[in-house]
Amino acid sequence: MHVRTLQVRALATAAGLATSGRKDSQGICFLGKVKFSEFVKEHLGEWPGPLVEQESGEVVGVHSGYWFYTVGQRGGVKLPGGPWYVTAKDMTQNVVYVSRSYYDADKRRDAFVCGPFNWLSELRPQRHRPLFVKVRHGPNMAHCHLHLGPQQAILSMVTDVLGSPAAAGSTADGATSTPLIPQWQQQGFSSSLSTAEAVSLQDQDLHGMVVLSENDQGLAAGQYAVFYQDGVCLGSAQMLGTVFR
Repeated sequence: MHVRTLQVRALATAAGLATSGRKDSQGICFLGKVKFSEFVKEHLGEWPGPLVEQESGEVVGVHSGYWFYTVGQRGGVKLPGGPWYVTAKDMTQNVVYVSRSYYDADKRRDAFVCGPFNWLSELRPQRHRPLFVKVRHGPNMAHCHLHLGPQQAILSMVTDVLGSPAAAGSTADGATSTPLIPQWQQQGFSSSLSTAEAVSLQDQDLHGMVVLSENDQGLAAGQYAVFYQDGVCLGSAQMLGTVFR
């Protein structure tokens, strides 16, 4: 059931919750007036490392620690000649990759790998029926095609189609993803497993390749994708890597 903000506030008021009249916020509620950067610095400290331009591989600046940055963010990248966007993070080497062309109209960013899945019930995506995905906070969803399979099969499929990795996107563990070639959507990714096939796989091994019906420049590894069909929330999975062409 979809409940709107005004309905939630009405329920909170009826229940006598002290927060029923608090203004909307997308921040971290428990921080209060403390800035996020100050909170992170207090608990994780600082670890200076290089800011590297994604396209050239050149060091263009220094950062205070990869944990201060989120893939896709614009604010806080204090470099001249911007705007600069965070495109990837190498959490082992403490490298933050940045680019001035992350939001480029010529780049088609409409696909990603995700997993493992957290299903809310026995329901699974049904073939030949519209499937929608939500990749960020808010009411907007995108129509998508989902191919489900064991983790290794999905990753091998990507490798077979796309070839060796190239520095074009980002993954949740800090690695870079691969440019998406036009033949990719012709390799069978537009279908999903049947319900019986999906249920037979162990949840922890089930991964997916998702192709959106529209471009989304804001896709970023580490976010969660939530899937809906026939108005029902089926479940979610973490985005492990974005792919674009």
